[in-house]
Amino acid sequence: MSRSKAAIEADIQSCSDKIAELEAVLELLTEYQTRLSEDHTDYTDNVKTPVDEYDFAENDDWLGKNEGAAETIRETLSLCMTSYDNDITKLEGQIAEAIEIINTMIEEENERLAQLKEELDNWTEDSVTSDGTE
Repeated sequence: MSRSKAAIEADIQSCSDKIAELEAVLELLTEYQTRLSEDHTDYTDNVKTPVDEYDFAENDDWLGKNEGAAETIRETLSLCMTSYDNDITKLEGQIAEAIEIINTMIEEENERLAQLKEELDNWTEDSVTSDGTE
């Protein structure tokens, strides 16, 4: 039994709308991914690396007890920053995974859209009777 032309056209519109929604989400995720990557690099270059590499013994005033206390604080900061860094890396991976899933969904919808358009191209009034059946 063939479907009505209007039903096929409605499905085409629905499919096109879904593709547009998915593409909008994909665009947002890609923007977030880019921004997160840039911010992560900025954080690493301007915060984490300088803290990890700072030499508290550079000034003689920090030698001894003060140096040890400062080094303990630096190690604590470094551990916190490593945890933050790991969380950001995990989030970047999750965003990449979501982008991959959405790309797959878009591909599937594009295939469905092509099938619907083919169905519409092959549609004839003769294939449907007045009551909507063959």
